[in-house]
Amino acid sequence: METAQRRATLRGDFTEDQAGLANILADAGESELYNLLRNFPYGKVPEFFDQVKRRYLPLRPHQKNLVEYIKNGSGARLKFIEIVQELLIENPYNGFSPTPVRHIAFREPVWNYLEKIWPSLSYSNKCVVFDHSYRLLISYTELKSRKVEHRDDQGHCENLLEFRGYIDYFRGRDMLGKYRVFKASIGIRLPMSYPYVRPHVWIDCPDYAMITHHLNVAPNGVVTIPYLTDWVEDTSDLVTLVSHLRVDFTSQGPHYPIDLGICLSDEQKKLVKILVDYGQLYLCEGIQALPANEKIAFFNKVIGRYTGDHKDLAHHIRATKEGLIEYIKIVAELLGLPRTLKIIANLESDIVFP
Repeated sequence: METAQRRATLRGDFTEDQAGLANILADAGESELYNLLRNFPYGKVPEFFDQVKRRYLPLRPHQKNLVEYIKNGSGARLKFIEIVQELLIENPYNGFSPTPVRHIAFREPVWNYLEKIWPSLSYSNKCVVFDHSYRLLISYTELKSRKVEHRDDQGHCENLLEFRGYIDYFRGRDMLGKYRVFKASIGIRLPMSYPYVRPHVWIDCPDYAMITHHLNVAPNGVVTIPYLTDWVEDTSDLVTLVSHLRVDFTSQGPHYPIDLGICLSDEQKKLVKILVDYGQLYLCEGIQALPANEKIAFFNKVIGRYTGDHKDLAHHIRATKEGLIEYIKIVAELLGLPRTLKIIANLESDIVFP
């Protein structure tokens, strides 16, 4: 009864799984963590426990009933508490806000660059865009801004602001008890109607990795975390957006290394990445199914189909749609699989937003 009363102080509508995880936290006597959750906005605590649950994906057979596994598994409660701590440590709903760089030697160039490009940008609410952009750049210093040209549906050219760079997220602790920090490469573009329209956000997935089967990241890298879908023009901002991205990626990493069971060269990884980026996952599975001693020979056969000295074959393939179709045809033919005609657009070559 006491547990139910304590959970009642957490605001939101809970599913059975979410309520079960909240009960475990209450029963564990973690009053400090529990009190932090009480300060979350309405409806965000159930969302938080969904983030906790995603840390266990993919569920193993003995974890299918996650609540029972955490209650009864050896060391599972302690691991559960550690995950809750990780997701709370720099959570905006817990009051976290990054400390901006205060040194004038860093701030002044950022301010000067924004002032320089400002007259040429197409935004209707330039004051808000300037303020949000400046605070983002002095808070998350691995993000850099640039001006990009974008044509709308009517062919009109717009000069927009885009941010690219790295953000950190946590995944467990090392042997010394320190949080292990990982990096995700992201892009943020502000549409002309910003802040009335939410930003476009995507993951720049490196050549050695592929997008995770992720709740909030589409196969082409487009990000739609709840903070974006619940965007409020008067209160939402870029600093808080990036802070929520970090929590979401702490919950579930946005990408994982390409692994075909053998050591791949950089060129081979890039060739596999093309198949991933353009939606040809069935061909990746075909390569994965080959015996280990045949995989290197397979890549050599693919490369042997191209004449001329291509210093970067993957770049040559990506350069044209015809090149992509030809490459997919070669891979499918060598695997003895049918070739699909549908090619999913890749963010680097043609940014497509929902």
